[in-house]
Amino acid sequence: MLSLRSRFRGALLGGFVGDALGRPFEGSTASDARLATEPRARAAGADTWLYTDDTEMTIGVAESIVRRGALDAEDLLATLAREHEPARGYGKGMRMIFDAVAGGTSARRAAFVPWKEGSRGNGAAARVAPVACLHHEDPAALEAVAEESAGITHAHPIGRAGCVLQAIALGQALTLHAPGKLDGEAFLSSLSTRIAPRSPALASKLLQAATLLAGPWSPRTVAAALGNGVVADESVPLAIFAFAAWFPSFDEVVLRAIECGGDTDTIGAMSGALAGAALGEEGIPAPWIENLENGRRGRDHVIALADEIHRLRGTRRPDRLKYHA
Repeated sequence: MLSLRSRFRGALLGGFVGDALGRPFEGSTASDARLATEPRARAAGADTWLYTDDTEMTIGVAESIVRRGALDAEDLLATLAREHEPARGYGKGMRMIFDAVAGGTSARRAAFVPWKEGSRGNGAAARVAPVACLHHEDPAALEAVAEESAGITHAHPIGRAGCVLQAIALGQALTLHAPGKLDGEAFLSSLSTRIAPRSPALASKLLQAATLLAGPWSPRTVAAALGNGVVADESVPLAIFAFAAWFPSFDEVVLRAIECGGDTDTIGAMSGALAGAALGEEGIPAPWIENLENGRRGRDHVIALADEIHRLRGTRRPDRLKYHA
């Protein structure tokens, strides 16, 4: 029987794998001929895969949860700002937020420094796996804490809703009773119903994704229908579609998502986290895990964080976040 501890490891490692595997192809168009062969060639090789800002932020979320015993917004933002490495590929908005935090701007206001309406990007969704692991058994708390975790950097309603949608999808993946089976159409329809009150646009994208399951499809048609950019209402539905379409093969979920081009590291991270949450650590190809960088905040650290969140879940029920943007 697949253990919850393995699923927690799978969610964090799966995101790490998808992010690192997709990193070299970020910005490619869906029609880029390289995507037909190079991601699979890279997956078959033995190289060191480096992660991007997506995994670094996920690590920061997990570290903050473990240290504080719950997700504390002030501590999370401070952790992300303090530990970030610019070379990981942060966008302009995140760099401006980190500079604002260093200058004393509060967590309540920092997210509005780059854009007065807040970011519509997918960064909060990409890093939400630790929150989903901790709260997956309580859907109401999961949605609330995911939204509040997004608000410190991605305060636009689309940025928040994309994070909540990915968290809900992860929650369902973590609780699949038959890990090898998934009714993709029912899964997408359920998510559409759940997210509709927050974002009709995201709900519509998920229903559109359900129609794509029957095929025929190509990376170009999927990208054209759902979008593959950095905004949350494009990349989050695409990552979820890949999970629904190619599960239970971890390999195909991640590789097919990357083949759709665009924000390939983040789309790979989100689809990989979903597949890993459902299949557990053992569902991820062992050579892929071995390829992951393993420095101070590398593979072994990520595994330890997943285990600590599993331990925390078993010892106490975390309080809800108190931050509201």
